[in-house]
Amino acid sequence: MRSRRSPARWRVRLAASIGAICVVLTPVMAATPAHASVPPSKCGAFAVLISARGVNAPGGSNLQDGRTWLAGGMGDQLQGLVTSMQLDTQISVWTESLAWDANLGNSVLNYDSKVNAGASMLVTEIKSIVDGCRGQNYTIPNIFLAGHSGGADVVARALATLSGSGYQSYVDGAITYGDPSTSFVQDWNAPQFTQSAGLFARSDSQTDKIKAIDYYGWSYDSPQIRQPNYWPRVRAYCNNSDWACRGTVFGGWSNAAHNNYSQYNGDAKNFLKFLVTSTN
Repeated sequence: MRSRRSPARWRVRLAASIGAICVVLTPVMAATPAHASVPPSKCGAFAVLISARGVNAPGGSNLQDGRTWLAGGMGDQLQGLVTSMQLDTQISVWTESLAWDANLGNSVLNYDSKVNAGASMLVTEIKSIVDGCRGQNYTIPNIFLAGHSGGADVVARALATLSGSGYQSYVDGAITYGDPSTSFVQDWNAPQFTQSAGLFARSDSQTDKIKAIDYYGWSYDSPQIRQPNYWPRVRAYCNNSDWACRGTVFGGWSNAAHNNYSQYNGDAKNFLKFLVTSTN
């Protein structure tokens, strides 16, 4: 199912136009540094970014609806992406962290059940945003997802659950770092990363559901291609030697590699913004 909303670029252009008018009318204010506007609520934001921390990363505070934290809880690998989105002066972004139970200790026996519960929680939160904002006659915000390690698996499983539903079209973009359920046949890897199969590689049927979350328009990675096509809305990063997303079969032995994804936060942010401003 490929039908979805058109990118909300008009809101970006409107904000830019208003800003230009203000510069003309009040030149003294032009010297004031630009600051990001803090959205008053999820429904009043241009976009909502929901982050899911990795396994055993600390939780956050200021719990909302039993599902999300408004402070902390995104993990150190996603902190830079969240902060960058918060400080963006072109779009207003509401940020929150998923309060999924990421505490596994030294055992993976409960990994699958906890990740599934986290994915279910994330699906509920996405539906709550869509239904709640629509019920209040707000424009439904763009929804971004980002996860690291087990949180990346949470994001991917939530996407598979939403695929083919009416809610799929409201997920505008997703980022996964070091996903333990990476599939060798997935087609949404960032171009610098080779194919691999993670420690808990997902089935082809689940992978196909995530493949269906795409858009029609220009390519982020190949802007020279001026022929519109279907491209993934999901972007996966999997470091060489990362034990989680490569598994021992593909040479994944390094815990340091599994916790070295913050270097991609700039590219991840640019990808997400591209999806709502420049796809066509």
